[in-house]
Amino acid sequence: MDNANTTINDTTKIPFVNETIDIATTSDLREHILHLIHRLQIPNWYGTIASTEQFQIYKLKGALTNVIYRLESPLLLSDDVTTIPSLLLRIYGDQDDSSVDREYELKSLQKLHDVGMRGPIILGIFNNGRIESFFDGFHSLEREEIRDMSISRSIAMALKELHVKIQLDGESVRGQPDCWLKINKWIHTIGRQLEQFSMGNDVVEKLLLCPKWEFFNTSIHKYREWLQKQESKYEGGSLPLLHLKFCHNDLQQGNILHNYRKRQETNKDDVILIDYEYAGPNPISFDISNHLTEWVHDYNNQEDPAKCVGEKYPTTLELQNFLSTYLNHLSSTTNDDNDADLVRLHNSIIRWRPCTQLFWSVWAILQGGALLVDKNAHTQGHSDDGDKFDYNRFCQEKMSYFWGDLIKFGIVNKNDLEKYDIRYIESEFLPETYIKS
Repeated sequence: MDNANTTINDTTKIPFVNETIDIATTSDLREHILHLIHRLQIPNWYGTIASTEQFQIYKLKGALTNVIYRLESPLLLSDDVTTIPSLLLRIYGDQDDSSVDREYELKSLQKLHDVGMRGPIILGIFNNGRIESFFDGFHSLEREEIRDMSISRSIAMALKELHVKIQLDGESVRGQPDCWLKINKWIHTIGRQLEQFSMGNDVVEKLLLCPKWEFFNTSIHKYREWLQKQESKYEGGSLPLLHLKFCHNDLQQGNILHNYRKRQETNKDDVILIDYEYAGPNPISFDISNHLTEWVHDYNNQEDPAKCVGEKYPTTLELQNFLSTYLNHLSSTTNDDNDADLVRLHNSIIRWRPCTQLFWSVWAILQGGALLVDKNAHTQGHSDDGDKFDYNRFCQEKMSYFWGDLIKFGIVNKNDLEKYDIRYIESEFLPETYIKS
């Protein structure tokens, strides 16, 4: 059956059609979009937009694996005053999609709406994408905007609301962190492919910047044991660092919308978090650390979108600005409690930083398909601007800083990695006696 509904829960159903948009072969994209709008009966557009001349499409920046467009029309609604609301068309990437649970993503979006938080409204789904509502007046952040002190505070408040208001079910709360489940799954897949295609250590050295596959796995095991031991010290305190919360897990610049008309203010409502493809239960430190580590990237850089610039990592002042806002928002604790928690959270997000680097490194190997082709090939995937995103280089960049942190933490020996390009992020742990002035 071509026409059906995707069921999220007992009361919410989303129209679905059994169709696929292939950008590479579609001769008239707007004609195909119009066809989908009619078949999905998209509100305000269906029955109003009759031809491709009545709307425009604009490709948007900020996505890596997906291709996204804004659909806009000058036509008016029945009140003859209001223009038809814009739409967002999302076409899923053609890389490895095993890491994304679309059903869980849709249920996550429904949870946002159930607790009154803003998030994308899915209007219709097709085989390799969907049509969503578009947030007029908002734009995805640029690299330098993400470190604006006021905007950063708005992001911190929005993230705290996500962690507090969205409740996990009992099974998720008692389970393992989603980040480690995915990392283990992806590493297993990579190991199987290495064996299947008889690829030697040169692939490991090229992508993972270490001498052997066994060294890579042993180092991860040592790091995870060290991390567990360090984080467990605070389980009885006011900030239980290992408790699982509903997390976004991919809070990079393109997944944060900001209301540019209110840029000088600090307000959680000025920010909307989007793209919940990787959402799931994790410690809050992973989610926060991942966001702050994303400051070193600029995916809109046309010359080298895969590059990491460690010097762009937040300064101590910028970290305090974000973390203190996060801790104080929706909090009834005293300033003294928050001062102590600030130190704990600051140190925790640094300890979790290698995990975020590792997560996206192994993700990049699978997304780029590096192990499914000749081992010397420079496999690339699509970026949002139609050019090629270099997943191999992205992996190398992330792994360079991953090893740098493990060396600083005393988990691996620098001499074992002296032949590789290892880099370091200049951020230090705060002493436990530190009190924020």
